[in-house]
Amino acid sequence: MRNPPRYLTMQELSQIPLQAGRYTRIIPGRHLKYVAPGVDGLGLSSFSLLLPESAVLFIAPAGCARHVKMRAFAIGKADRLFLLRVTEEELVTGTHLARIPEAVEEILKRAKERPKAIFIGSSCVDTILASDYERVCRDLSRRFPDVRFHPSYMDPIMFDSKKSPDSRIHCSLYSFVEKQPERDQGVNLLGPAAPLDENADLPRLLAAAGFGPVRQMCRCRCLMEADEMGRSRLNLAMGGPVKMAAEQLKAAHGTPYLLVPPTHDPELVHGFYEKLGQALGAVLDDGEELAKARRRLSAAAEICRGKRIVVGKNYFGSPFETAKALLEYGFTVTTVVKNKITPKDKAVIAWLAERAPGMRVYSGDHPTLNHLREEHEPADLVIGSDAAYFYPEARAILQDGDRLHVCYQAIAYLADGLAGEEMRV
Repeated sequence: MRNPPRYLTMQELSQIPLQAGRYTRIIPGRHLKYVAPGVDGLGLSSFSLLLPESAVLFIAPAGCARHVKMRAFAIGKADRLFLLRVTEEELVTGTHLARIPEAVEEILKRAKERPKAIFIGSSCVDTILASDYERVCRDLSRRFPDVRFHPSYMDPIMFDSKKSPDSRIHCSLYSFVEKQPERDQGVNLLGPAAPLDENADLPRLLAAAGFGPVRQMCRCRCLMEADEMGRSRLNLAMGGPVKMAAEQLKAAHGTPYLLVPPTHDPELVHGFYEKLGQALGAVLDDGEELAKARRRLSAAAEICRGKRIVVGKNYFGSPFETAKALLEYGFTVTTVVKNKITPKDKAVIAWLAERAPGMRVYSGDHPTLNHLREEHEPADLVIGSDAAYFYPEARAILQDGDRLHVCYQAIAYLADGLAGEEMRV
């Protein structure tokens, strides 16, 4: 007899004591990790190749190399990712490191366009063996002075560490930005792989106060444009994995940074704009945008009255904070999918436990979740591709992979998605 999908109620979750460290698993235990088909990641290929006029040399055994190369094929950038396959004997003896200069020379000869920057990527095996890729890149820079080199890491074994793969890849990406002698009124948006939507409120409010442009790596067409990010007076870091890169840029360039809250709560967005104005020494007038966001959520909640909503874990923002924002405006949230909780989640969980103690919380990587799709639990609307997989009968609101929605526009995008064609504001 199979085990039913295991979950905790929000009330039960609120009573779990936090373990020492960065996070606590929602359902602890030693078990295999389940990865649902609706879960996807960007990884080394996607983030590293955001840098224009660059290439990636990935040094790894065949299995790891195939995984990274297939991702590069999927995003149409396979011609910029090169593989150096290594054997077990080479890894143990370290002789594979001596083959890297020859591989770089071949890339420079055979690439369709000679790269001006090259990531030297390593796998988990080199992390375990403590291979010194910093030294490798320094040696390459002396040998090929017209090309920039920095290490990049694909080491999922480090996911539970403070230097997670996502954090290290962002650090590698932004380490190519060279320090500039002068500042301008620009602001960098660090982290996202998709460009800001043309109707985003962030650049519009900044421009009204005399600041801009908003620079993103994914919008840069050449390495010189990427270097222009070194002129910006402030970095905006989106999400925890980008914080380490923002701190790295602050140390290297002296550029301060501010964290952008990935939220669907209008009040939190308003608070962010107040902090952003303080950081820039200006007032950002977001009153009209704030009022619109409140009206949009209220209108969508009225349209969705009684509809059961499931919040997945791979949609923009924390699923707990999204559930809280929706409940505050009158939506009905029945289920949340999340793997782990951090200290900053506790206050939101306590709020949810008080108002919706029976809300189900599924651990997104627990093996019993494999059966959730077959349970046909009732749901009308689901947020995120992982939730869409588990609740195939419900209408899904998915992340826009081509355009980035942040701040008030992220709220509007979600509210419109929940309300569907009935939205009239």
